[in-house]
Amino acid sequence: MGDIHKQRVVGANAVESGGDEGTVKVTVFKSSAGSNLPGSAAAAPEDAFSSIYWDGASGKVLKPPYDFAALEDLVETNNAISPCIAAYEINIDGSGYNLQLNGASIEQGEADSTAEEIFDFFNEVSPGKSMTSLRKDLRVTLEKTGNAFVEVIRNIRGDIICLLLLPTNMMRLLRLGPAVSVTRRLKRFGRMQEVNLALRERAYVQVVGLGKFVFFKEFGSSRDINRETGEWSRKKLPYTIAGNEILHFIAQTAANSPYGVPRWINQVPSVVGSRRAEELNLDFFNSGGIPPVLVFITGGSISGIVRKQLESIFNAAPKDTTRGAVVEVQATSGTLDKENKPDVLVEKFGSEAQSDSMFENYDIKCEKRVRRAFRLPPLFVGSSDDYNYASAYASYLVAEAQVFAPERQSFDEIMNMSVMQEFDPNGEYTYKSKQISIKSVEAQLKGLLLLRGVNGVEAPAWINSVNEVCSLKVPFVEGAEPMMPPAVKVASTVNQSEIGRAHV
Repeated sequence: MGDIHKQRVVGANAVESGGDEGTVKVTVFKSSAGSNLPGSAAAAPEDAFSSIYWDGASGKVLKPPYDFAALEDLVETNNAISPCIAAYEINIDGSGYNLQLNGASIEQGEADSTAEEIFDFFNEVSPGKSMTSLRKDLRVTLEKTGNAFVEVIRNIRGDIICLLLLPTNMMRLLRLGPAVSVTRRLKRFGRMQEVNLALRERAYVQVVGLGKFVFFKEFGSSRDINRETGEWSRKKLPYTIAGNEILHFIAQTAANSPYGVPRWINQVPSVVGSRRAEELNLDFFNSGGIPPVLVFITGGSISGIVRKQLESIFNAAPKDTTRGAVVEVQATSGTLDKENKPDVLVEKFGSEAQSDSMFENYDIKCEKRVRRAFRLPPLFVGSSDDYNYASAYASYLVAEAQVFAPERQSFDEIMNMSVMQEFDPNGEYTYKSKQISIKSVEAQLKGLLLLRGVNGVEAPAWINSVNEVCSLKVPFVEGAEPMMPPAVKVASTVNQSEIGRAHV
């Protein structure tokens, strides 16, 4: 085709390359929708803690391994993480709780005043929010950033009155100070004992304005901390300047850092790659895709009017790029004795690529990698449509045993070793998360049939159980004749008393 050189701009949306007379001239029409925009001149938001981070010589605030705001942005723009977090939120923290007294579950209104106080607290741990709602919000924050901070608020007497979830991106950890001697109550040899230990207590800081910080201490610290300066005090500080306590929840321990990291952190390439693939597909559709044809003209040229018509067609909106066009070509050579007919060749271009979106398989693999980080079967994120009851039940059993139950136990352990010890120092009452279970109507009915006629099983209770399982409202009438099914005849060999028991 010859050498192509001397690029020059033709119009607003075309680049033409050409040379002297006799060289090949190529015109490429570019869509205005796909043009690159200049980068923003605005500076990135500055970390409010940057001036007090520990740099090895000064500063007392530890920098997290990953920016919390950036992690939240990744979750917001990714199509796979949010369904996984929702599955965790519902199956781990959305089932509620109950209290246990020495291992036996109790209900509100059935225990002593201590249990009633605990129930009242968990029913509204903060104004307008129950413990279940707090846990669900905490789970979302925890899975997004790997960290969640709950503020424990006490009254003047030192009683816990509220639990508040703090914004993670506003919280940081302070460096540990020297170890101090503290007294802890531990159950040893069947009884509670006081044990003296040397521990390093953690402090936290929250940014609440430009250059303004509020300091906290970890739950159960033996000393008070000044909420304005962050200094520890062996003396009891006034209520107005004493810092509150923090319960720090971690999804997964970070390497070489006391902060937590989200469990999907090792899948960041898949998280980012999936988003880039979707944006590339979107840009492909917005720009009208690949040009559908290339027009080759041999021995002729097109007029300026026709050229402008082609430009308007190729640069039209995506819905208008499939229109046909008539190209009028004029011969550029020939004599009076011998006429030269120009040839116009139209080649289809890119039609195969327009049949489906690009990187579809790559996006599916990215979703699987992210879901694998959460260890969730496809059923929990709606990725499969070929489940029956048996496979769904097996998937749930695996997820419950390997993922949901351990996470509930971890949360219960933190609550029982912190807040519950404040309400019940003797450890008689424990906080226990409820479990979500799948129930089979068929299996329950089989169990009810096995109980039919068993001594000690009363007919009203049996009827109520059947009604509950089958969503019926069949009343029990004392002394009523048993109802005969249409397929059973009185004159049959079936014992009449057995029929009566079967339908009591």
